[in-house]
Amino acid sequence: MSRWQLPEGARPFDQAVGPFPEEPFLDVWMATLGTGNAVTVASGDTALPLVERDGLVTIAGDAHVTDYHSPLGPAPEDLAGQLIEARGDSAGVVLDSLPEGSARALEKGLEAAGVKPDFAQSEITAVIEVDGDYLSQLSRKQRHEVRRKHRRFVEAEGAPRIHIRHEDRDSITRFLEMHRMAEGDKGDFMTGRREGFFRSLYGSEGWEIAELTTGSTVVASAFGFRDDDAYYLYNSAYDLRYREVSPGIVMLHLLIEHLVESGCRRIDLLKGDEIYKFRMGAERRPLFRISF
Repeated sequence: MSRWQLPEGARPFDQAVGPFPEEPFLDVWMATLGTGNAVTVASGDTALPLVERDGLVTIAGDAHVTDYHSPLGPAPEDLAGQLIEARGDSAGVVLDSLPEGSARALEKGLEAAGVKPDFAQSEITAVIEVDGDYLSQLSRKQRHEVRRKHRRFVEAEGAPRIHIRHEDRDSITRFLEMHRMAEGDKGDFMTGRREGFFRSLYGSEGWEIAELTTGSTVVASAFGFRDDDAYYLYNSAYDLRYREVSPGIVMLHLLIEHLVESGCRRIDLLKGDEIYKFRMGAERRPLFRISF
């Protein structure tokens, strides 16, 4: 049962933000990772789900696992009064991971209500827009590098293939195992609670796993969401035993080609400024934070 009481049929104010601002994602997050009190501010057909915890009001969905926030409905500026009321005696309100459209509308509404919020760019996402042949959009140097890594993989391990899995228990188990094997912060990220979160997401509509295989062996895995407009690459992992043949880049290249062939023209690599994203043709999309 949803905790947010959002307007029925309301869509994110910003386009191309994936599943993150909507109830199915937020309900899974709250059930597996969320803490605090669920609060919804609403005006007419526009609403924003919030959480109040430790004296701070934030948008529902924490920054570790939520790549986009957006109000639902057509008029975010109309939420200003309710946001000010929701702050109450708390330490403040922080609205993060907002595309510019939502951020500017919320800022405008708050200023009209007499509050001057702090407004700053905070993070970026990385988005690939494909028009025609994907590889032709890359620089000559990067095309050569992608093809070189693909060729090296084939020479060492045989021809790689991409398989798309839906609600396949073995696939989600393999993904989680490879993620736990990762070194440093990436491996530490996959706690027991986050494993439960990923398993619950995978059972929800739109979520899928892409596996890179050679023969019958899975060497890399991508956890993503696809809707009618775009594919969102949420997380990925690979078997460390194959690191010398660049399984991550080979998988991303073949996954993009698969998506383009099936009609997808927007591949969102989500938050983070890792250099490989931009070598693979992504452009920066800024995200903003409002606080008061």
